[in-house]
Amino acid sequence: MKICGMTLEQIHKQLTQSSQEDLYKSLMEQDKKLSEEIKQLTRSLCTIRRFTSNLSRLNSIPPIGKIVYEYLPERRIDTFTSDIDFFEKGYSGYEKMLREFKSYMIKNGLPLSYFFNAGT
Repeated sequence: MKICGMTLEQIHKQLTQSSQEDLYKSLMEQDKKLSEEIKQLTRSLCTIRRFTSNLSRLNSIPPIGKIVYEYLPERRIDTFTSDIDFFEKGYSGYEKMLREFKSYMIKNGLPLSYFFNAGT
């Protein structure tokens, strides 16, 4: 049970007070908890890799005026539809659109690491 991520207190309770049904429920709860932790850690790992990639690209920028060929890996474009008209509102509308987009990401459980490059 320890290898399943249960605390010693939980293990003691399971062995002294619980039935097989309680043990099953407890293990299912632990499964759900660990799955969520893995999901969060995977998002964090992807964010770290994205940041290190961006930093590597930033550090390899050639001097101004030097012409170079650059390979860019395939990218994905995410879009968001807003009721705010950027051309009517200008920069203040743009800022409102970005805040609306950030709220949408939080509401839908999307990783906020994508927001760092929003609008670029």
